[in-house]
Amino acid sequence: MRVSNVGVILALVFLSTLVVAQGVEEVILATTKNYPDAFVASVAGEKAAEPVILVDYEKLSSDVIATIESFSPERIVIVGGYAVISKEQEEELENMGYEIVRLWGMTRYGTSNEVATYFWPEGSEKAILVQDNLESKSNDILAEVKELAKDEEAPILLIPGKHVPADTLSTLKDLGVKKVWIYADLSQESLNELEALEIEIEEIVNLSNAKKLKRMIRNKIRIKLNKSDMLIVVAAANFTHLIMAPNLPQARAFIVSSPDEIQDVIDAINERNITQVKILGKPDLAKQIAQEIEANTNAEIELISGEKARDIANNLTKKFKEKFMERFREKVKVKLQLQFKFKERLSKLAKQMLERARNLTENASQSIKKEVEECEKLCEAENYSKCFKKCLKVVLKVKINEHASLIAENASKIKELVLEEVKTLHEKIQDLIAINKEFAEEIEGKKSVEERLEIIEKYREEKLEKIKEIRETAKGIKEKVKEAVEEIKEEAKKEQKEKESAQTTIPTTTTLETMPGPHHGHGTRR
Repeated sequence: MRVSNVGVILALVFLSTLVVAQGVEEVILATTKNYPDAFVASVAGEKAAEPVILVDYEKLSSDVIATIESFSPERIVIVGGYAVISKEQEEELENMGYEIVRLWGMTRYGTSNEVATYFWPEGSEKAILVQDNLESKSNDILAEVKELAKDEEAPILLIPGKHVPADTLSTLKDLGVKKVWIYADLSQESLNELEALEIEIEEIVNLSNAKKLKRMIRNKIRIKLNKSDMLIVVAAANFTHLIMAPNLPQARAFIVSSPDEIQDVIDAINERNITQVKILGKPDLAKQIAQEIEANTNAEIELISGEKARDIANNLTKKFKEKFMERFREKVKVKLQLQFKFKERLSKLAKQMLERARNLTENASQSIKKEVEECEKLCEAENYSKCFKKCLKVVLKVKINEHASLIAENASKIKELVLEEVKTLHEKIQDLIAINKEFAEEIEGKKSVEERLEIIEKYREEKLEKIKEIRETAKGIKEKVKEAVEEIKEEAKKEQKEKESAQTTIPTTTTLETMPGPHHGHGTRR
């Protein structure tokens, strides 16, 4: 081994002891506003042995701040854009002295790509593709699949349905993925695209039978359960229950949506000799699960209910701090080995990302330029993993600021485009309010169970249909806004190119002697 390599290893080991002494390197923040970001973050947290802390959109509660502080992180990684975790929250954390990295994309699919890129800088031979349309069957399946992804330590990449977006294909290529598990109704065209990237399909399951798919995934999780593992059982009626399951060390989650799924949990506990079970989620279903597990197993049970999803997950995370620290210490050693093993790959990626950061920040603020200088120093010191992550942070920061500026500058134009749709949405919401009012009036005073059930059944379909219409209208507005933003961005790029072209064009009356030098104009970047 060369002396320089020994020096690098000793320096990295010394650095790791400092990090371990202080606390975890990072904590991850995810939103309670939706489920995809929290699930994708959970897998990344498992891979890095970093806690995932849930936050509401409005503000950082004192409990959330206390949970963050208990881990003494250097850095906070926010998963998602300003729509789910506000800029004000980010600024509050920055003012507390934390370095902030925000991983986000224009859609949840883009966000999952950035999470994979950030947390797997050394690459990954495996990835899991999951269809997600923000529907109930999607959130159930994604909640189960994230447990499989944790076992494989493979990134989850979300896809919209029949096709794999170009950005996701690019992420698969950049990560060096050789094998994928697919839980989606993929088209043949997309399967051919994966084949062209020489990616082997380990398993592909469509979503037509969600119940069968969930059981199949649960059986896979059960096989990998160890006696020392803690089992977290989530009684789930909706995604707010699903995101309660924290990414605790040596813990796996089972999702139970109905009483007929309880037997699967009992079988897993008895078969794998699980001794610790925590049950949380929908109170009535959680209570029933606890009673049946108590009656049919020897496991020690803790029933947790009656709190907000955020508080349940965060309190458990804080409670298992020492376990996190122990796991983090183990992961630091693995991380150092990977950094050394994949030094050439990391070097190439870091330099490419540094070039992207330089190109994006030519006209940026001084603070952004200072961060790019820090990236350059990290690269010069051959700390390629940190350089890559810091450069990615800068690139995403510039992009989100540009995106926010475009929205602000063109707010009236965008508002005009969706004005009619917003009116329609408002009308549909008023219709639903009226249906609920009629329902309340009709059921009032009805004593017998039969009468009440008859009225519930009468209004159920009507309410569900109206809710479906509201969701479709809201989805249409979102897509229209997205298209408008993309058009505005393309126009801005076109204008910039025309401006640069005009400034670099040589007028016919200009002589070579009067032409500006390359340092004056907007010539080609080196």
